Order: sequence, then structure tokens, then C-alpha cells
Amino acid sequence: MSTVMSPAPPGVQLVGYITFTWIVTCLVVPRTNEKLSSFRPLGLQGIVVAFPFSTLVGESIAARLYDENPIPDIPFAYVTSCVEPYNFDENCMPNDESTLSGCIFIYATNYFNGSLNNLNVWLEVTDDPSQFLELTQSGGFQFLRFVYGLSLVTLVFFSTFHLVRRRHSFLTVITLVFEGLLSASVQACRAFLTAYPFYNNNSVIDWSNFFRVGDVPFSLAGTVMTTAAWLKILSGRTFNKKKSIMIDSVAVLAALAGSIWLLTIAIQYSFAPWLSYAVTITGPDLQRTALTVISIFQGIFLVTMMFAVVKLVKAAKAGASSTLTVMKRMLRWIGLAFVAYICQVVAFYLDTYVLLETMERRHINNTVVAPCFLQLQMLAPMVASWSQVMAMISSSSSSSSSSSSSSS
Repeated sequence: MSTVMSPAPPGVQLVGYITFTWIVTCLVVPRTNEKLSSFRPLGLQGIVVAFPFSTLVGESIAARLYDENPIPDIPFAYVTSCVEPYNFDENCMPNDESTLSGCIFIYATNYFNGSLNNLNVWLEVTDDPSQFLELTQSGGFQFLRFVYGLSLVTLVFFSTFHLVRRRHSFLTVITLVFEGLLSASVQACRAFLTAYPFYNNNSVIDWSNFFRVGDVPFSLAGTVMTTAAWLKILSGRTFNKKKSIMIDSVAVLAALAGSIWLLTIAIQYSFAPWLSYAVTITGPDLQRTALTVISIFQGIFLVTMMFAVVKLVKAAKAGASSTLTVMKRMLRWIGLAFVAYICQVVAFYLDTYVLLETMERRHINNTVVAPCFLQLQMLAPMVASWSQVMAMISSSSSSSSSSSSSSS
């Protein structure tokens, strides 16, 4: 900042005004908060940051995980600038007078100061705690995120044990790798490092963005594998080795293609400030893409579960078979995964359409929606991962035992 302005003369009180571009360029990209310490020698009484989105998201962003504030004695205020991706009326949050005042301050200094002489702007900064941020840092929420993380670490070890010590089908092995290891690892990192990304006091643009949806590409691969195995069981047919390899190969290729596609989008969006080309995808776009993918498999699970129930009811009169036994074992876990996906869709909907686009996130006007959203975005994918891993293990172990008994 010393290259832009000289220190304030004695007796002159100045407030610094910067845009979020300065935050990204000087703090986020070099991953250091050293430049913040340059405000104090200039004699500034405070800093105002123009943030293009919700003020809740902006103030939680840090240069690095667990960064300390180098200027705790200087007021540092975030105000929304009411720009993309929403229009003026939606972004100004009419129910939040303090944010609306900040917007007027920004527009006055940006657009009127050059055309009007002797423009005076009065700004009153008051203590406005964020109920949303305080909720995520409460003891109950911290305990729950620890429980989620511990459960996901358990899933990683559980999957590793089955990969090393147990023999499973090819589709089950792929599911264990993508769902039980990769997806669960990303979710565990989200729980322990950046729980409730951008709704806490320790968010970084790259990893916080990635951990929000970084598990979805790997979960997609696991879901494709689970769906393929489930459909093979539902068909009631015994495939020869050649046909089975062909079906498994198609499933694996589809899973890899979808996973790479979503992973590329997630990485581009998360690490956009460090890329040499412009990234056009936005956060809501990324979430809607994940929401669409999840909804597709929800429909598949729903239709096939109804078919499985009808088939099991009819088979109950004719007597059980090994295939129907496997189907019955898988159905419980597929049903649980379906419920988890519904909860995940609800969490995406609340974040994208209820909490994000209305921008009413600073104060918890609805004491039910906010806690439900925060818990569902952690709980739902964890339950879905466990369900799909257990569904594949139950089908694979059942198939192995039935084939062993028939061969003997």
C-alpha cells in the first residue's frame, strides 16, 4: 500500500477502501497475509473491503488455513458491492440495513466522487456479529463435525481392509477405491479442516471451494459402479465371463469419464485465481451440476427399488434363490443411499436457492433451515458413501459365498 499512498499527515483521519480484487491479488494468490500489515504505518483508521457477494462469505476468507490476523487493532469491515452474479435489487438484501448502507457507500465513492465536488460520505460502523458464523463455531456443531470426520476415517480404514484382506468382484473393488477411499478422504478433510466451508472463520478460496464439492466426482464413480451391480442383480440373469467383462468395462469407462469431467470443473473453479486463463463457471453453476448428477441417480434408484420390491414380493410365493437373497441384502443399503441422496439434494437446494440467492445468511431468520442445511451438507454424503460401500460388499460377499457353495 505504501506504493499507492503516503502516510496520513498528523491530525488527518483516513479510512482505506479496497476491492476484493486486492484481497485475491495480494493475499490469496501469494498465500500470505503480510500485505495487511502495510495499513498500520499509513495511519489509516480502518479498512473497508468491497465484496461482490454475501458479506458472510467474504469475512471468513483467509490467505492460509489457520492464519492469524496481523492487524487486530485496526477495524476491518466487509460491505457488499451488489454486483455479479445477482442484479441490484436481489443483492442489496433489503432486510439488512447495514449491508444496504455499505452498498450505498461503495457506489457513492466509486461512481460519484469523480463527478461531484466536495462529496462527503458519513459511515457508521457498528458491531454486527454473524449468528451464522457463531452457530458453526458452537460446541455442538464442532462435536458433530468431529463425529462425521471420525466416521469417514473409519470408512477409509474399513475399505482398505476389504481391499487388502477380502476378495471382491471387480465393480466392488472400484467402488471401494472411489467411494470408500477417495470420496471419504475428501469428506474427512472437509470435516476436520474446513468444516462448513465459507461458513466459518477459517476458509481459503482454493481448498474450501474444492472440499465443498470435491467428493462428488469420486462419489459419482462409486454410484455408477453400484448402479451397474444393482442392475445386474435385478436382471436375474447369469452373465458369462465375456458379457460380464463387457458390462463392467462400460460401467468403469462411464464412471471415469463422469468423474474426470466433474473433477476438472471442480479444480478449475476452486483454483481459478492461480490459473492463466479465465474460468467462467460460478459457484452456483458448480452446485447445480452436482445437483443434476445426483438427481439422475436418484431417479434410477427409485425406479429400480420399486421394481426390486415387486420382484421380491412375487418371489416370496415361489421360494427364495441366491439372486433374490443378494437383491434383498442390497435393497436395504440402496434404500438408505436413496434417502441420503434426497437429503443431499435438499442441502444443495437450501444453499443454492434459499440461502445463497436470497443472501439472507448473516442473521438466522429461520432457526430450522440454517441448522438443517449445515448438518445435511456434511451428513448426507457421508451416509451415501457408507451405504454404497456396504451395498457392494454385501452383494460381492454374497455372490462369492453362493458361488463357492455351488462349486462344492
